[in-house]
Amino acid sequence: MKTPPRAHLLAGAAAFLLAVFLLFAHIAYVQAYQNRVLPGVSVGTVDLGGATQDEAARRLREAFAIPTDAPLNVSLADSTPLLSTPLSTLLAWREDITEEAMRAGRSGLRKAFPYLSAIVPVSLEPQQLYTIREERLEELLAKTPLEREAVSASFGFDPSASSTLSLTQNEQPGYRLERESFKAALTEAVLTQQNKLLVQEWEVLPPTVTRAELEPLLPQAQKWVNQPLELTSDKGTLVLSPARIFDLLGTAQEDQKRVLTLDPVITENFLQQNPLFVSSTPKNGTFTLTPSGTIATLTVPTEGQVVDKDATISNAEAALNSDTTPRKAAIVRRASWGVFEGPDPERLGIREFLARGDSDFSGSPTNRRKNIALGAERVHGTIVAPGGEFSTMKTLGEITGERGWLPELVIKGNQTIPEYGGGLCQIGTTAFRGVVNTGLPVTERRNHSYRVRYYEPAGTDATLYDPSPDFRFKNDLTSHLLITKDLRRDQVGFLFWGTSDGRVASSTKPVVSNIIQPPPKKIIETTDLPVGETKCTESAHAGATARFDYEVRYPNGEVKKTTFTSVYRPWQAVCLVGVAPTTDPTPVTGVVDGDEVITPG
Repeated sequence: MKTPPRAHLLAGAAAFLLAVFLLFAHIAYVQAYQNRVLPGVSVGTVDLGGATQDEAARRLREAFAIPTDAPLNVSLADSTPLLSTPLSTLLAWREDITEEAMRAGRSGLRKAFPYLSAIVPVSLEPQQLYTIREERLEELLAKTPLEREAVSASFGFDPSASSTLSLTQNEQPGYRLERESFKAALTEAVLTQQNKLLVQEWEVLPPTVTRAELEPLLPQAQKWVNQPLELTSDKGTLVLSPARIFDLLGTAQEDQKRVLTLDPVITENFLQQNPLFVSSTPKNGTFTLTPSGTIATLTVPTEGQVVDKDATISNAEAALNSDTTPRKAAIVRRASWGVFEGPDPERLGIREFLARGDSDFSGSPTNRRKNIALGAERVHGTIVAPGGEFSTMKTLGEITGERGWLPELVIKGNQTIPEYGGGLCQIGTTAFRGVVNTGLPVTERRNHSYRVRYYEPAGTDATLYDPSPDFRFKNDLTSHLLITKDLRRDQVGFLFWGTSDGRVASSTKPVVSNIIQPPPKKIIETTDLPVGETKCTESAHAGATARFDYEVRYPNGEVKKTTFTSVYRPWQAVCLVGVAPTTDPTPVTGVVDGDEVITPG
């Protein structure tokens, strides 16, 4: 049976009216909640449906007010407290939380049908209401002890009870927190408004010294503080009381065992503050070069003196362990040299003091002294390139009066004859000793035929004579080498400058053997002295053999060893006696020891 046309029209009209109604209802719903939170939207248990943005903010602040007096207590899991702070100082409302509530239910399918939130509610988490005040959090972290040093066990001292020592402080471990992970945990605790946070992860810092390690040292420590200690230097004496000794006490780990010491840092600071032990500060120097590479201007760094902390503490500890009364220990000083500064020293690698050689010429005649001074000046400022060889005779130049050398008496046969350059062996000997101390290879060296008092100890001398023998050495450093003089009264020294490659030179003390007694005194008549006057030019010396070992250890582990052996003939005492001239003088025999003229020096 067919539906009548009228019924179709009525059904269509009804459907149309329903659609129009729904459209208008939808439009009305959208317009009604255009500036309001959709129904069904809540934060926790707080319903925000239908509220404007301001009303939503008011409802939330009333329901979730930040407690002003609620604290957050933070500690390590072992109950070590770290901080306590009110939550209100770190929390702030999220200004955009109401905007988020306004957007809730308006995305996806809900955007087309916003009234779905009334059927399927949307709930936001209350934790999203707050944010951290970063500047306050950083201020709090800056004040929080993220690290605590461990406390070691220690001695106690009672000067009123006969300087009695005891163990009064037990050890306590320390801790160290990783900042970023601690900050993350703290942030989470604040946002969730926790009242207690136990930090589970931290680095334990163990104490350096435990009570169990100190107990065996108590008797020795008690001995150290039983009586004063005298520290002596060339400037005076300082007496350390038992209380002061206690202040300097320390311990160290040696061979897996705790030992009693004087604390190196505290002791050094104490010595430096006392006027008796003030160090002298060295001064730096510089030089400039000519276009040909020789020294144009030269200012040599000066030597200072510093307290040798290790040697001084070793002396003091030895005295404290002794049973002598009073207890005394010497303050040890060592040389501290300035360095060369400037572009030329930097370019050549000549910056630091390497070593020095010294010799004594006490009792030398005037001309000999002047020759030594001139020889030292000729060597002063000599630069030896890497791989280059130094020749003493080449550096000194021709030994003639025209070049400034003075005559000094030498003995030839049975008469005395002035000869230029007497005393130059002092230059060769000093250079030889400096080379050995620096750790450089010797390429030519000859000892004197006779032992001479200026060059003791035997075996450490090097003779010179124009044109030979010579003293030579090689610069096997990677830097240039500079030699400067240090001439003071009866001492001459040569200082060697460059850049150390880490080598360590050492030599043994000369061993003297095969002693041969000198022949009888030799008397030589001369017309150079008044008749009857006697002048002894050399004292007697026994013959001998001297030997010492020279060793150089390099950073790569290589070791080079050399033995220097010197054989000396016995040398008789020689005295000149003035006689009247004769018409038939004794002929000169010209006794010369090889290339070496027998001279007083």
